Amino acid sequence: MLLSPWYRRLIGAESIDRKYSDASVAMISRFVAEHHGADPMWMRGVRPRLPFNWGAFPARAAITSLSELSDYVAEHKSGRLIPTLFEHYALISAEVLAFNVDSDFADVVAGLICVDLLKAPKRKLARFMGPMAVEALRAASRFPLLFPDYLRIISRSLDLSKSARRITH
Repeated sequence: MLLSPWYRRLIGAESIDRKYSDASVAMISRFVAEHHGADPMWMRGVRPRLPFNWGAFPARAAITSLSELSDYVAEHKSGRLIPTLFEHYALISAEVLAFNVDSDFADVVAGLICVDLLKAPKRKLARFMGPMAVEALRAASRFPLLFPDYLRIISRSLDLSKSARRITH
């Protein structure tokens, strides 16, 4: 991130293991989509190839947090807590773009996750990236035309290898 602070959004997948029952997968994916769903502007261009069908599974309106969902899934459905990364993503304001059944990966249900690093709480972000990378990200978002100078300064202050310095000059 220090050498590429202009990348403010990270996108990746988080899967829900097939060891969960279909009802648990439905509860987890529906809750995450409803409570941590992305802005519709981002979702316009995203279409799952094989969407997970929630229709057969009723929603649980009484569940209002990931910890309640995790407890419910553990007690009633599969004896397992929800995937830990969903909890971590929620802490840094990640959003789910869509859920897809991945037929090439044992039919797991995978959520396409987008993390906008500028929306994430600074303290939580610093825990994962380090304080210097957070400051680099914030500076790059304020002064996008200063990238070459900024990278030169960062590479010198971190005493990066000669090959990394050549990239920035």
